[in-house]
Amino acid sequence: MVEHLDYEELAKENPEVEERWLSFSVLLQLTVLVIATLLAYLLKRWRIHYIHEAGAALLLGVFVGGIVEFSNTSQTFREHVNFSEDVFFLFLLPPIIFESGYNMEHTKQFFGNFGAICMFAFLGTAVSTMVIGLVVYMASYLNICYPFSLLESLIFGSLISATDPVTVLAIFQELGVQSDLYCLVFGESVLNDAVAIVLFRTLSTFTTEPATAGSLGAALGTFLIIFLGSVAIGMVVALLASLLFKYTHFKTDQDLHSMETCLVVIFPYCAYTCAEGLELSGIVAILFCGITMATYMRPNLSPFSQAATMTIFKTLAKLAESFIFIYMGVAAFLSEQKWDAIPFLLVAILAMLAGRAANVYPNTFLINLNRVPEQKIPANQAFMMNVSGLRGAIAFALALNSSAVIGEEAGKPILTCTLIIVVLTVLVIGGSTSTLIDKLQLREGHRHVLLGSMEDQEQAEEGDSAPSNAGSATQPIPENVESSRNSVISTGGVGGILEKLKEVSESSFEHVNGTYIKPIFHRKDCEHIEGLELVDLRVTSSSDTPVPQILPPPILKNA
Repeated sequence: MVEHLDYEELAKENPEVEERWLSFSVLLQLTVLVIATLLAYLLKRWRIHYIHEAGAALLLGVFVGGIVEFSNTSQTFREHVNFSEDVFFLFLLPPIIFESGYNMEHTKQFFGNFGAICMFAFLGTAVSTMVIGLVVYMASYLNICYPFSLLESLIFGSLISATDPVTVLAIFQELGVQSDLYCLVFGESVLNDAVAIVLFRTLSTFTTEPATAGSLGAALGTFLIIFLGSVAIGMVVALLASLLFKYTHFKTDQDLHSMETCLVVIFPYCAYTCAEGLELSGIVAILFCGITMATYMRPNLSPFSQAATMTIFKTLAKLAESFIFIYMGVAAFLSEQKWDAIPFLLVAILAMLAGRAANVYPNTFLINLNRVPEQKIPANQAFMMNVSGLRGAIAFALALNSSAVIGEEAGKPILTCTLIIVVLTVLVIGGSTSTLIDKLQLREGHRHVLLGSMEDQEQAEEGDSAPSNAGSATQPIPENVESSRNSVISTGGVGGILEKLKEVSESSFEHVNGTYIKPIFHRKDCEHIEGLELVDLRVTSSSDTPVPQILPPPILKNA
């Protein structure tokens, strides 16, 4: 390796040297971000699916990290280029999570599957953590891999259970997969990240105090408080924003539209930082803040600001996603690694696969027990959920923090193993997603293939030429399926009863929401926006001055 000059001494003598290296590090990051965006453009233009833009950004980051590592650069330059947990959690993660809630296209399906999403995210992540931790601990006990204690194994299990759906969901959107599958993968991955972080922090506390039945019960209570408190903070901030824009005149005064947009951008960060400051989950808070703002606040905005905010948040999320994968690639060289932990890597991969399967398939079975036939999660969707558990930035950021929690001796192998798993899952699973979607017939027009039903599978193959809306929760129900559901309900089946209760609760909430809640937070002049199936944003303002056409896609109705 090239001998480094003593730039640190020069920086102490002349602060301008350090400032110069800081400027160069920012320039390098921006340049790499431009290249990554151009690579994404070429991949889409040439319709290359075996490597996604996230994988391309990751490989680009590895290449840049290698150049920085083997070139004559200062330590200050390396520190600014390398992955930073603070930058990730404060500036890169929030826009991604908020945008997914604010621009969510399948809100109704998301909440229609919310019970299943919570099963996968809460129970499933806990099960995955236990399975991975026990497998790693048994391998350590048998001297197969690096020796970890049970607590260290469980800490590794919690961080590696955090899934990153960026690549898979981007392909899902591009290829138009069934909306139920999209909502299940999206909801489970976002809430799973929050659960994994809370589990990691909870288990980390046991490194300084013994684990007892009382402490475990207290940890469970703390977890519930964190989740419910985070949801409350996100919704309260969003509702306050709705009231603000209801009683102000930003919408009617064209000169104030840019100021209106600025305020909208600020509110999500208020929810995120408030939750983090109270030691709750900023991820959960900003997600529900986005969903609530889209439902109650966005109709109060001017058409210009509706278009502008959707575009701004989409742009910020896209830049943050690319930057995160570049960041992780650079860290492959600039973070201290332990490359001799190959046996541990093999054990970790097997444990990760076992943990993911223990999450998806038992939960799918339990969920399907309480659903009528046409609402069950089919076999092809369950398999796709199993393989779509990519690991990404959340797992890597927690792995970086593991050395401070359990010491460098155990933390360095965990960091190296996590980084390799992130690269493998993003490149291999992310690259094969589009092929799997076609093989499993998971596009919106394909029929469901229920678990163990060969007859349904044959019908699905015969029905490929006649697309239906099988993936949608609002699809028309065939006559034979409707009679089957009525039969289940009339015979007192648990699934039918729960389905009927769900329908009654949903209709009751829609009535209360439309009659009592929305009038509180909506302006009277926003009814024309809600009354349209789709709203074209390329309109003019009240003063007949053309509004810039900055967002081609229309806004979906807030139902």
